[in-house]
Amino acid sequence: MQKLVREGFLISEQGTNGGYRLARDPATMTTLEVIRAIDGPIILTNCFTAQGDCDLTKQCTVRAPLRRVHEEILKLLDSITISDLSAEDQPAGAEGGLRTRGIALTMLAH
Repeated sequence: MQKLVREGFLISEQGTNGGYRLARDPATMTTLEVIRAIDGPIILTNCFTAQGDCDLTKQCTVRAPLRRVHEEILKLLDSITISDLSAEDQPAGAEGGLRTRGIALTMLAH
């Protein structure tokens, strides 16, 4: 949680009624930026890093498809906001929706 405070996603409040609260509008926070703040860059395989070339790079048949998968994962995570993960925004009875308000960042932090 302290990482999320340092990165500007949460505000830590001291005292008997203290705890954590969002530092910004959850509709402006993407799951991609929160995951990156917690874990660093998302790397599906080392092929996509600056040091990712290996002896088989020129003849590798899976590198291009894996890059597309990687890019689509990043796009998907970037399209989902913390607000999207909130039960408040889920239609009544929506399957898979979070049932507890405010746990989205906590879930991502674990």
